[in-house]
Amino acid sequence: MQPSLKLFKQLGLVLLINFAGECISRVSGIPIPGSIIGMVILLALLKTKVLRVEQVSELADFLLSNINFFFIPVGVGIMISYKYLEGHYTAGITLILVTTIIVMIVSGWVTEVLVRRREKRIAQRAQAEKEAEK
Repeated sequence: MQPSLKLFKQLGLVLLINFAGECISRVSGIPIPGSIIGMVILLALLKTKVLRVEQVSELADFLLSNINFFFIPVGVGIMISYKYLEGHYTAGITLILVTTIIVMIVSGWVTEVLVRRREKRIAQRAQAEKEAEK
């Protein structure tokens, strides 16, 4: 299959999963965006190996290599609505700083928990292997 057609096939698959998430969100009335539900469905399909990584890897690589373009609409939106931010610069900067610090703290904490969990698993495996050798 031609590379561009393969990308479209993978895009169609991801969009179909996203559409399923949107349908679930609207029908069930869950206050979670359909796109988030779609990504959770995609993650579940990948984890259960119903969907193989190879089936979406080229699209993922393409999207990640062009991620800068996805920030253009946000930047334009900010430039258009700058007048609404006028007079709220201190609050905006404070909000950015506080949320950045919170994200850094939570990220560090989650990383520590995951590292400890991994080290614990490695130690348990080493202990099990040691006992199996006896």
